[in-house]
Amino acid sequence: MRIEKEFRAPKGISAFKTVVVRELDGNDEVQIAVWCDQARSKPGFSKTSMAAEFQVQRNEEIRCSIVSVDGKPVNVNGAAWGGFDTWSRRAKLAVGRFHDDLNGLDTEDLEKCVREGKPVIAPQTNQNGGASTGGPGEG
Repeated sequence: MRIEKEFRAPKGISAFKTVVVRELDGNDEVQIAVWCDQARSKPGFSKTSMAAEFQVQRNEEIRCSIVSVDGKPVNVNGAAWGGFDTWSRRAKLAVGRFHDDLNGLDTEDLEKCVREGKPVIAPQTNQNGGASTGGPGEG
């Protein structure tokens, strides 16, 4: 089950009153890749710009995470929701932050997890493919 959250529009945003955003999964990444390919094929897309590539990827991830706007479902039947493209930069930034809330990581906690990682010593295998006990004649 994916996590979803409803957010109200911050001050100064008129594109929506509420938006529901969801957590993305591996299946969504396939859909996002398709939408990115479609965006790259549009006239005027700079295929040599890393910034343009990053922006397309980011926009499609955010678009895919949007479930509904003002109570109306979007991204129905796998079709990319075009309404996102008409929003102001401020509205897109707000929804991008909502997307990050559900799909990002708490970097402080992540770094704590990395520091707390413990080495695991796996048994050595011998040349015959079995586990080695380190006894005489093995190795």
